[in-house]
Amino acid sequence: MSFRRTPITLTHRLIWLFKRPLFWWLTIFVHTVVISGATFFYLVEHNVNPKPISFTDAVYWAIATATTVGYGDVTTSTTTGKWLSMGMMILGSLFSALYTAIFASALIAEDLETLETDLLQK
Repeated sequence: MSFRRTPITLTHRLIWLFKRPLFWWLTIFVHTVVISGATFFYLVEHNVNPKPISFTDAVYWAIATATTVGYGDVTTSTTTGKWLSMGMMILGSLFSALYTAIFASALIAEDLETLETDLLQK
């Protein structure tokens, strides 16, 4: 049983991925959550936090928190900020899982279709 007579390159698989609406909706949603989280963090923390917070710091915090890296150099000091952090961490974990599934699907989808076709022909 052969999976493929002509090899499918990584480029073809990435093109398949970029044609998927789910990929673009998820990407737009992730960016919206990060920018919204940064904006809320800035509004809640910039006058209260003992460390001076710029909007660039807030964006950096939102990306680090959503990717669950959380370096700790920019942290929250208010209860509202801590709840925001927890929400960003939960959403970041969810986004990581979804992106992993979408990329895995892009890598194996055509091979699975070919395998299914081969099995149905036999």
